[in-house]
Amino acid sequence: MPHVVDDATARDQGDGPADQPRPGSRGEPAAPGETSDPPLWSAQHAAQEQPAAQEPPAAQEPPTAEVPPVAPEPPAEPGPAAPRRWPLAVLTSVGTALVLLVGFGFWVSSQSLPVPGTTQASVLTPNEASALAGVRLTAGATGSEPPPPLAADPSDCAVAVGPGTRSVYARGWKTYLASTYQDARNVEDHLVTQVLGVYEDAEAAGQVFRTLTEGLQGCPQATRTDQDQSTSTWVYTVEKSGTDTLSWTAAQDPGDGWICYRQARRKGPAVLQVAVCQAGDGRRAAAQLADAFAAKVDG
Repeated sequence: MPHVVDDATARDQGDGPADQPRPGSRGEPAAPGETSDPPLWSAQHAAQEQPAAQEPPAAQEPPTAEVPPVAPEPPAEPGPAAPRRWPLAVLTSVGTALVLLVGFGFWVSSQSLPVPGTTQASVLTPNEASALAGVRLTAGATGSEPPPPLAADPSDCAVAVGPGTRSVYARGWKTYLASTYQDARNVEDHLVTQVLGVYEDAEAAGQVFRTLTEGLQGCPQATRTDQDQSTSTWVYTVEKSGTDTLSWTAAQDPGDGWICYRQARRKGPAVLQVAVCQAGDGRRAAAQLADAFAAKVDG
């Protein structure tokens, strides 16, 4: 049988922070010319032959003196590059963009942090809750007002089945916050719920705390009906009861060991609750979470 949480959690906004039932199941030269012999002359001709006036030899251009090739000069060693000078307009634009970027990052960061003194700042963060619960938790659903009461059988067990609903947190609260953490988005082997209601004064908060205590003491067992009409049966056991401190368990029947360990504190005008729901023993974790939660609440 799937495990349930004994009052609806903040993730089921219609049910509120109830004890959660156990989940069902928890990436590529040319050739030289021929030379002819000179013509043969006869002796007569040779005797009569007068040497012809020889034309002066043609003037010859003086030989051009060969100029030895000049070896190219080696390239000069590069010197240091002149610094690049950016136009003033560019530098101004870059500087402005950096200032805007840093400013925007600061604004986003500041928006994600809770404001000191608010209800959100009082709730333990997922990292803080993980360190105390001993498992890594991620943020789940939240609620900003108490959900309606849950149907209970017997009917006088409405407080027990819905300790975070309007059955306990009656009208008159100034601020209310319910927050649920779990293993992962679709994994609910461990559930941690925190509920905080702040009233006008300590007297009003005291009345809320008494309603919670008396409602639990008068209900040893009950069957809860959620808004989706699913039902689950729970056995309630009050372990410690005081003026400002209350601890109890809600065990699903049958639930194969699935239990919600619950703690409540009254601190001045505030009434806070913590629940640790799991198959293992979460009693110590619930107490430590409640103490750490109460330390952050202004009283």
